[in-house]
Amino acid sequence: MAYSSWPDGVIVVRTQLLVVLCAVGTPVSLVGQDNSEPVVQLPATNAEDSAPLVKRFHKDLVSNFAALWSGDNVTPFLVGTAATASVIPADDRVARFFDHSSRWPGFDGLGRELGKSQFLGPAIGVSYLVSRATDNTGYQKFTHSLAQGFLITNTLTGGIKVTAGRERPDGSSTLSFPSGHTSNSFLWATVVSRHYGWKAGIPAFATASYVGASRLRSRKHFLTDVVAGATLGYIVGRTVTRDGRDNRDRRFRLGVAVPPGGGAAISLGIRAW
Repeated sequence: MAYSSWPDGVIVVRTQLLVVLCAVGTPVSLVGQDNSEPVVQLPATNAEDSAPLVKRFHKDLVSNFAALWSGDNVTPFLVGTAATASVIPADDRVARFFDHSSRWPGFDGLGRELGKSQFLGPAIGVSYLVSRATDNTGYQKFTHSLAQGFLITNTLTGGIKVTAGRERPDGSSTLSFPSGHTSNSFLWATVVSRHYGWKAGIPAFATASYVGASRLRSRKHFLTDVVAGATLGYIVGRTVTRDGRDNRDRRFRLGVAVPPGGGAAISLGIRAW
């Protein structure tokens, strides 16, 4: 079976433009993330810093969208471009591999639901409302980042899908590029990792990778669609969490203290959330 993944006459131009536009890429840029990386702070007034997150929501949304094109995102942008170009030749081969429904039966069922906007949207919304009723500022910031990232990710993903007009492997629509399930999943995983550290990030990114793989199995996306979605979600996730990374709440805390009069004390704290 031959796959016509792009509209006639625009494959080269649209591939180049969309690769650059989306900074499409791969989890390669996620490996070995240094938690000591300097925080990229956008200018803000003291009044904005002290304002409740709910009141700042629209202002943060605008600044986060603008920050997508900041210098801090150049590296994942370039890595994504190279990664996407490298997997283009594998698109048809991967699609043909899953052309028969007998391969990996049932593998895509859970992934189809986990990355769905109709599932994640309400879940993030409920979490956001619950966090406002608590005094846990770390959890409030976490849900604030998730809500911001979800809105930005789905706006960009939807716009690019319509612009690209790429047909899905199963021919069901022309909304293949990029994978929305994957961009949503990698957004969530990135926000989790940057708020709660790499120990929480490992299972989060593993889950996001499964969601991406499940979209190949369901024949809804090509490999480049999944790679594009992964990097789009990652870039948005790191953008909405760029402020205050050094103040993240940690689930595991280790401290050493020197009491007056000599000696030393080691403390280990475990935080539920």
